[in-house]
Amino acid sequence: MKKFLIILIMIGTAVALYFAFTFFPDNRGIQGRYAFVDINYVSPLSSTLWSKESRKNIQYTIGKDYFAIEPGEKTKWVDVSYKKERIDAAFIKAQYGMESLAKEYIRIFFSKSSKGYRYVIIDKNKNEIGYHVFRIGGDIYVCETYKDYHKNGFVKIEEVKKLN
Repeated sequence: MKKFLIILIMIGTAVALYFAFTFFPDNRGIQGRYAFVDINYVSPLSSTLWSKESRKNIQYTIGKDYFAIEPGEKTKWVDVSYKKERIDAAFIKAQYGMESLAKEYIRIFFSKSSKGYRYVIIDKNKNEIGYHVFRIGGDIYVCETYKDYHKNGFVKIEEVKKLN
């Protein structure tokens, strides 16, 4: 009887965890429709010339299984997942490196992030789509990124945009 009870509890726990992860994805703290507020950073190597004014009507939609930028960039991904990662100093150094041209900005941007998360957006083929979402305190940021495989695979930030 005792073995049966233990097995029943284990099965119940497994079922509960399955439903928790199925119905409550990693991005539930950031789901919503957001408006562009500000450009917090543009890489000195970026070819982006868009001004803040030209981006004011861009909307970002973060859904359970999709990510969209509209109308300006008309970009939409479906069947995506979000990999949630806690931000701390060691994580930032390992992921973003400190040898980039933007190291001072990155250090300042992440210095307030001791209580935050990064959400890496992954497509249905298990590839990163080139956007990361950050929740730092009550603020949401979208970062355009790319991996610099010539520099130990560090993630390089092209732009950081604050959303509201």
